[in-house]
Amino acid sequence: MSGSTRRGAGRTGPVAYAVARDEADQYGVAGERATSQAQRALALAFTDPVAADDELSLAEQLLTGLDLRATTHHPHRRPPA
Repeated sequence: MSGSTRRGAGRTGPVAYAVARDEADQYGVAGERATSQAQRALALAFTDPVAADDELSLAEQLLTGLDLRATTHHPHRRPPA
């Protein structure tokens, strides 16, 4: 997708993340759905802390059980030589 047809184009912050989350849900892309929700919750933490609480709970539910490089930390893994 390009230009103004890109997903979330013209939308900002929490609304764009909700659109991305809903589209990922529609296409069954669990990782994108969860990370979009987490980003939405973070954005709301700055603009609407009361709403962010529920959004954080949903993000936690969606992230639980996923094994994504972006959401998994490997503190004992050595960097490639």
